[in-house]
Amino acid sequence: MLGINIVRTGNDGNCYIITTDKPHFENHPNSIMVDCGGDKLPKNDYSDIGCICITHSHKDHVSALGKLLYGLAYKPIVIVSEGEYNAPITQRVLGIRSGKQPNVLFLEFEDDISKPILVGNFVVTACKAHHDSECPVHYFITDGANSVFVGCDTAYVDESTIHIMNQADAVLIEANHSKILVDESSDLSKAHMNEYGHLSNQQLNDVLPHLTHPKIICLTHINEMFNSYQNIKQEVGDDRRIRICLNENCPITTKIE
Repeated sequence: MLGINIVRTGNDGNCYIITTDKPHFENHPNSIMVDCGGDKLPKNDYSDIGCICITHSHKDHVSALGKLLYGLAYKPIVIVSEGEYNAPITQRVLGIRSGKQPNVLFLEFEDDISKPILVGNFVVTACKAHHDSECPVHYFITDGANSVFVGCDTAYVDESTIHIMNQADAVLIEANHSKILVDESSDLSKAHMNEYGHLSNQQLNDVLPHLTHPKIICLTHINEMFNSYQNIKQEVGDDRRIRICLNENCPITTKIE
């Protein structure tokens, strides 16, 4: 059984922790983190994090990483695409500019899918996302018994990504905004959102019918200016698997039974 801890999600920061209760190796950490963004992380015990996966180099996904690494007594493995690793903010939060040498494993892609990486009690695979950064990715994480797809910011979901999502027992994917609210708004921030690409309720509604295998679907990275619990309930198809994850309710925990 895998546990999912949505530590925070949304414009202010994103951080997700996946934990296995069926470790293959007792001397390895049982948890893996995806992204570490925001001004600061909520108080938590992060001592069991053996690996940190970076989806992309925007501050709401990596800005708290330096503080996390500084507070740990060991160096966890960092998985990242080479393009996102070379971004200035990633270099800064990993301490590379100060001469530190983090334990980095680079994703190696064959077309849009990466080669699997065995790290501790997990196997990690990535597929390419569609966002305004050098090489953004989504992650597929499994402990051999259960699996989770963690989706980052993306302008759309392509067929190969849907195929990977449908192999997972749980899917974390953004329901960033309501296209109706964005089109009706005169707020200038919507230009930023459209330019950089985020998944809308309407796009998500087109994806959901293809996801027949996942038992849990967590909707994350919700822009509370252009979306809400009620909007999602009205615009996304009725699906009992769905958990709506608003940042104000974090941390949110759930388990794949």
